Amino acid sequence: RIRKLADDMISFAGDEIDLDAPYFFEDSGMNKINGKYYFSYCSDWNERSAEYSGLGVCSIAYMTADSIEGPYTYAGDVLPNCGTVFGDWGNNHHSMVAFQGKYYMFYHTMVLQSLLGCSLGYRSTQVNEVAINEDGTIEQVKQDREGVSQIKDFNPYQEVSGTTYSNCAGMMSVAPGMDGSRMEAFSDAERYKYSWSLVKGVNFGEVSPKTLKINFTGQTEKEAAVKVCVDSLDGAVIAEGKIEADSTGNAELTLSVTEITGKHDLYFELEGNVYHFEKWKFE
Repeated sequence: RIRKLADDMISFAGDEIDLDAPYFFEDSGMNKINGKYYFSYCSDWNERSAEYSGLGVCSIAYMTADSIEGPYTYAGDVLPNCGTVFGDWGNNHHSMVAFQGKYYMFYHTMVLQSLLGCSLGYRSTQVNEVAINEDGTIEQVKQDREGVSQIKDFNPYQEVSGTTYSNCAGMMSVAPGMDGSRMEAFSDAERYKYSWSLVKGVNFGEVSPKTLKINFTGQTEKEAAVKVCVDSLDGAVIAEGKIEADSTGNAELTLSVTEITGKHDLYFELEGNVYHFEKWKFE
């Protein structure tokens, strides 16, 4: 259903409009592309009628209209269930986003669960490009583990949150508290031998940085250390040091950097009882 909001944005200014989406289950979204409205949603697990035989179970379907109020016409299946590609089935959530002139489909799969060898419902977010045809139809999204290409080099000379990474292990992100604290990356080496996060495509330019400033909070009195490697977990170490906190549990390190230029992947590797990886910046 859709319904128009009033000017105060918290009350309604019209009646509900039922879109009558075939086999609707959950997770809907609305996009406006080239003057046309696209309503997409997750379909259910029920057996299809002959009219909708091409609509996969628990897949992302879409409908189109010339006006946001409709009428909407069923247009097809834009994202088949991840089980058809990766072999592990699960319900499907999505978001179609426009960025710098291209459209991208964010969706989740059960790939993480499969890699962990468990059946606890672990889902991971993936993204692939969306192709819009000249006639307004949408090509089925080609799902893969590689995802999209990096759109530009990463700048290491800006202040970067510890939660900025493409991959990680032994870490998780913690939402900011009511006091407005920033996002933090959490590493618990009491459960893991070590933890790491990866930032891809970092470009140092033609002149090497001299130092790396890196911050941690919530440290304990137990020993902890950090090292930064390039291009692999066991790659060349360009900075390393012990994490020694003050009386409040904060640690601000300024580490010397081995000469490094050009474009590399950065691995931040944490050993010991590291709690919150706040931020970093090369200078």
